[in-house]
Amino acid sequence: MRSNKHSRIPPTREIFVPATSGTGAAQKGTHTGYILDDDNDDAWIELYVPHDYHGFYECVLVAIGINTLATQTINVDSDYGQKNDYSQLCSQGAFLYTLTGVGADQIIEIDITNVINGDATTRAIMRGDYVGIHAEATTSTDLVILGVRFRYKVFKHK
Repeated sequence: MRSNKHSRIPPTREIFVPATSGTGAAQKGTHTGYILDDDNDDAWIELYVPHDYHGFYECVLVAIGINTLATQTINVDSDYGQKNDYSQLCSQGAFLYTLTGVGADQIIEIDITNVINGDATTRAIMRGDYVGIHAEATTSTDLVILGVRFRYKVFKHK
């Protein structure tokens, strides 16, 4: 008996977009990004949602721990819109992410899907959107932000 289970899994694509700006450029080993270690330090990422996008699986902020802290917290927000739209057509307010057990030199992924998922007043991202993602340090942050890894569905799936 032949199994067709693999045909029920929708195809996906994955892209990584490095941080494009921030308060201070930083390196951790041979990795580069922007440092979040003082209150109000920032990292900025610009993502374009590809034409073959039909829904997302996950969107994660990728970072490396600088020093081991018991708890680290960051705020992440976004603005997005399409060509000829107002650049902040859709805004998702700051979400506070609390991280525990991040060690020095450890690569981590922070699920920020809710920053692009929309809410009662804002639509979710769509193909063709330009998405600006902003990560901001709080007083207990010690990270280098590398960028965003975005995994999405390629075709509409029932």
